[in-house]
Amino acid sequence: MTPKSFDLDHLRALAATVRHGDLGMASVETGLPQSGIIQAIARLEALTGHNLMSREAGVTAPSDAGVLLAARAEAAVAALADDREVTMTHVAALVALAEGDIQARGAVAQLEQLVGVSLADGAALNKAGARLAGACRLAMGELQAGLDELAVLAGRDQGSVRVAAHPSALARLLPEAMTRFIAEHRPVVLDAQPLGADAAERLADGRVDMIVTLDGPQLGAFERTALTGDPLVIAGRAGHALAGGGLPGLVRLASENWVLPPPGSEERAAFEDIFIAGGIYPPTPGITCPDGASALDLAERANLLTLVSKALVAASGGRMAAIGGALAERRMLVVATRRDWAPTPAQATFIDELRTAAAAEWMSF
Repeated sequence: MTPKSFDLDHLRALAATVRHGDLGMASVETGLPQSGIIQAIARLEALTGHNLMSREAGVTAPSDAGVLLAARAEAAVAALADDREVTMTHVAALVALAEGDIQARGAVAQLEQLVGVSLADGAALNKAGARLAGACRLAMGELQAGLDELAVLAGRDQGSVRVAAHPSALARLLPEAMTRFIAEHRPVVLDAQPLGADAAERLADGRVDMIVTLDGPQLGAFERTALTGDPLVIAGRAGHALAGGGLPGLVRLASENWVLPPPGSEERAAFEDIFIAGGIYPPTPGITCPDGASALDLAERANLLTLVSKALVAASGGRMAAIGGALAERRMLVVATRRDWAPTPAQATFIDELRTAAAAEWMSF
């Protein structure tokens, strides 16, 4: 089954019953008769294959499965602002339209009438539609997490971990964590994505579960856990004339041919600061490229120098060498998650593996 299989009213009935511990109070909150609440929970039990309420000695109390699913139901309903008119059909349709399925436009039109707000211009979501689609993604993500937790409770390992990562993390940290993780959790789907300029937006609306990137103000809205340093080093081909020695003087470095990311990048700013601090005007690189990984590749091919993450150099398999030590202030890779995020067992385990891999990486600096 999928999150689309759920009825939001049934989930509200379960959540209210577990929260209040009383059918009467749940009835007042939801507006359903007690018999309707009992029927809603029974349908959820038939749908999920789990007993959600234990009924012993005349006492009705949530089972472990009921507690898990009720928590996810609470989060899903909260993401949707508990709009009683919105159904799971509407939720799924808006997410589908956001992902380019124009066949969902009809159901979204019905949703527009219910909420009294225009959500799309033709087949493209407007700002209001994009905001609501983000809430719908979060709701469906919570329900999928609930299904994954029920599967674990039944002894089946399933689920997914979606992570967007900075190139430095993709070079060493993430592969190490993924290798450790899949050894024990092979049925779980791992989805590693490039960071991208919209990473914070994708994290906020649940398209990714976590991002691993350099710490900075752009992450202020999220929970952050420090992983490891990510220093910048001067790098050249292993056969470069300066490879294997100490750090040359700035005059010698200024005379070399360089390939660097564009102005405004962290690498470019650090490169310029090195020379400015020594009283030398920064040389203009002969080649400008999109990012550190591209710069390292071009430096190898054309026997140039560059300034990149030490992790990228270490991942080159000996083809590239660091020249001297770290020249820029140590940067910090962090894992960022939503503040209200409750990870599934698989997701929590993956973060543990990131920490383990990061501890080993930190010791290597």
